[in-house]
Amino acid sequence: MALVANYPSPIYLCNTTGTGIQTAILDASDALTAGLPVPFQIVISNSATVKIEAALELDSTGAMVDPLDVSGGGFTSSDFRDLVITLPFYRVNVTANTGTVKVKVGQGALAPGGRGKLHLVTLTNVGTSGL
Repeated sequence: MALVANYPSPIYLCNTTGTGIQTAILDASDALTAGLPVPFQIVISNSATVKIEAALELDSTGAMVDPLDVSGGGFTSSDFRDLVITLPFYRVNVTANTGTVKVKVGQGALAPGGRGKLHLVTLTNVGTSGL
């Protein structure tokens, strides 16, 4: 009998054939508390430049405040990396694309009690963040 790891499915931040800032914003703040690394995967089917942008806060509409590129100018090939564990909010900006781009964030193993769970930002969980 084989053991199967109980990992949650990845969260898709991007699955596009287009370009521009993608609408999904990842809230990794619970992972900050758990102190666990957050892996992400970029899959580029043809050629593309994919930037991972991060911010410390959201405004009252749920938009990232002063996001900066944390991917060193962008990825141009498929890759795995860890997010910067001290930054809570992330989004994807596809600046060039001739195929399909997917960006997935893996939950990995959660800390005891389920701490470290990632989720996408919605208006209902923005509250008064940054105000």
